[in-house]
Amino acid sequence: MGSENPEPEFQRFLGFLVSEWMTAGIVLLVLVALGTGFLVDRERDDLVKTAEKGLAQIKNQLDTAAQAGRLLVCDNSLVPMEVQDSEYISFSIKILPTNQGNPEAGYGAAVVIESERERDGNDRFVIAKRLYASLNEDEEYRLMARRNDKDDVAFSVLFSERAVCKATNV
Repeated sequence: MGSENPEPEFQRFLGFLVSEWMTAGIVLLVLVALGTGFLVDRERDDLVKTAEKGLAQIKNQLDTAAQAGRLLVCDNSLVPMEVQDSEYISFSIKILPTNQGNPEAGYGAAVVIESERERDGNDRFVIAKRLYASLNEDEEYRLMARRNDKDDVAFSVLFSERAVCKATNV
């Protein structure tokens, strides 16, 4: 009688090998991670669109005032509520002389947007960076970049070269 090699018994759980369960778990974790990444990406894109709509509303207010020959108080009250209420988007409105050499020529408006990854967190920084890239492609806005580094972005969106702002906070 020869010695027979009995088939080794494998650990099975509900009919599957433990290694099969581990492989399925790893695949599931990878799918969840990918899905979460796509969701976060989509939320950031939506926030960039909200910021762009806010900029369009500010521009519309300034254009309407310029056409009517009125001067506005150009401060953060021009920023739409959906942008003011967002924890991920931050605008501040500044007034600038339309002619640097002649302050009597009047003042125009600019929106300043800035973010540092370390100070503001990754979400806010990435949204500011994406907004900069989006507006840089759009010829409707005139951008003045102050910083655009790996972990720091700051830029202004110039809205008018005509006098539309009262000289209240110069």
